[in-house]
Amino acid sequence: MIIQCVVLLVLIGGIALMIKGHLVEHHAYVQLGDSLPAKKMEEADWGNLLTLEEENLFLNSLSGMRMKIIGALLIAIPASILILFHIH
Repeated sequence: MIIQCVVLLVLIGGIALMIKGHLVEHHAYVQLGDSLPAKKMEEADWGNLLTLEEENLFLNSLSGMRMKIIGALLIAIPASILILFHIH
């Protein structure tokens, strides 16, 4: 019974982490998408230079993606353990 409660808490934590990761990633993508078209055409000659704010938004989107992956692992591993205990 205690093992099931712990596994359930890990599953809920994984779901919460996935939702938070999705929100962080989506927020960063929206802000980055709004800032990129606002660049001047003169900066196109310089190449693909990003400002510090745009780099931070990109890194935030990667952090959100990492949270989603960790959340998915926190859901998948305990779920597979529960399935194995149920089969046995």
